[in-house]
Amino acid sequence: MNISVTFLLAVFLTVNADFINPEEVHLSWTENPGEIRITWATKLPSKSYATFRPLLCDSVVNPSVWNQSRSNDTKFIYGSPEKYNHQFIHTATISNLNPNCFYEYYVGCNWVVSEKFVFSGRTPVLSSTANDAQAFKALIFGNWGYGISGQYTSYLMSRESQIRDFDAVFHLGNIAYSLDSHNGETGDDFFSMIQPIASSYPYMTIPGTQEDLANYTQYHMRFLMPKNNDNKGTGFFYSLNIGPVHFAMINSELYFNKTPASLALEQTNWLRSDLTSANQQRTARPWIVILMHRPLYCASNLSLTRHTICGSEATVLKESLEEIIYDNSVDLVISAHLNGYERSAAIYKGEVLKGANSTANYYTDPAAPVYIVSGAAGNSEGLDPLYQSVSVPETTEFVGSTYGYGRIYAYNTTHLYWEQYNAANLTQVDYLWISKSQARY
Repeated sequence: MNISVTFLLAVFLTVNADFINPEEVHLSWTENPGEIRITWATKLPSKSYATFRPLLCDSVVNPSVWNQSRSNDTKFIYGSPEKYNHQFIHTATISNLNPNCFYEYYVGCNWVVSEKFVFSGRTPVLSSTANDAQAFKALIFGNWGYGISGQYTSYLMSRESQIRDFDAVFHLGNIAYSLDSHNGETGDDFFSMIQPIASSYPYMTIPGTQEDLANYTQYHMRFLMPKNNDNKGTGFFYSLNIGPVHFAMINSELYFNKTPASLALEQTNWLRSDLTSANQQRTARPWIVILMHRPLYCASNLSLTRHTICGSEATVLKESLEEIIYDNSVDLVISAHLNGYERSAAIYKGEVLKGANSTANYYTDPAAPVYIVSGAAGNSEGLDPLYQSVSVPETTEFVGSTYGYGRIYAYNTTHLYWEQYNAANLTQVDYLWISKSQARY
């Protein structure tokens, strides 16, 4: 009898292993310091766990001891009435992380588990009094989709991840092109593509123009971002303190007609309060960077109907945000939306204020924020042709048209470095040093 039961169980597991195999594993920081969230998917329900242990840490006496965190499991139904799909989304959190340790983990149930992954225990510092003096490096981009055009970025990013040359990834909307496409299967394929990176580095996101379908259902289920009292659990807007940088992440879609004005006002009030708080901590974190999907400044050819992006749309955002950004001495605003790359000068209401003795690639004490568009990660739309022929205004320092992504490196309290990389031929496209002698301009 025991042999029969064992045999039947073995047959069951063999047949159903693919349905409870953990897929689409990705990390994200939470609203709590010293904590990371692990998210993965299975096709059938299973009692699942994240199993982990600290590694490469002086304080760990016995790294062979594994710990477990039980996952929260949610059935996710998506697709069209003609073809519904479903998954079970599992999320587990690991708390009390040591920022000086690396952690090894795997996810799954008692019968089927994933491969092992490694992540750093360093997380954002969310309290107003805590400090983190270490340098910080991240990859930043938007408009990354699944498909041939996205493979260049996937290759270069995977290569970088193997040598741990960055701390986190920020994806500024228009994810997968899109998460809902082909009854959600494009979203599944995208998560499989990014798993080698997102399973080892926090993959932080904000919504773009393609994430609002079905009231952001796909986005909410697949990406769990930090909560705060104002975003009501949506993760639409949030902030992070890490190293010498304060990052404010906002949802630019809230400023357009399809969204109730009350939501835009809530975000604007939150941003104003958040930046006020960030300025009170400016000795510890002198750099303030805003990340969003749509740009305030870009050099698109306004005669192209498709590119009201840099005309009427940008005007809406300038009216809502530019004064707040300037009044709070924000250093850098990075966005996407356009399928290309460009970098403005330090600018306020059309006036270039990049500082005395500054050059095109080195700003000394700029007196306004720099605006960057990094939307060339690669997707089914290709690159915008306007970058081949556009007449670039004097407020724009650089315009490019190659697939790639940006890197931000906050070395210390006085020097911040940005570069855009060409993912197709592995070369640098553009760079900028910003140095400053005081926290605010």
